[in-house]
Amino acid sequence: MHWLSVEDRLPGIGAPAASRREIDEALASPVRLFAWLAVVAAALMLALGLLNLLLNTRMVGSWLPLVVLMPWSLYLGIWSLRNQDKR
Repeated sequence: MHWLSVEDRLPGIGAPAASRREIDEALASPVRLFAWLAVVAAALMLALGLLNLLLNTRMVGSWLPLVVLMPWSLYLGIWSLRNQDKR
């Protein structure tokens, strides 16, 4: 897939009207990319938090925010990807 701006992927003036599906696909690709990046980042930060929990058990401030917050980010990223597949 080549990276074009939304305007390049949508028909302009004088072109046949785009279907709703074509418009949704053109606008959803940046959102889908962001959702994948959020899932990957959340999974890595959660793994880092769990590793830090094993190595720095006494320093609660170094691992607790990651272990508490990253599952929520991971859930939202996965939810966003699943929600886009249903459209």
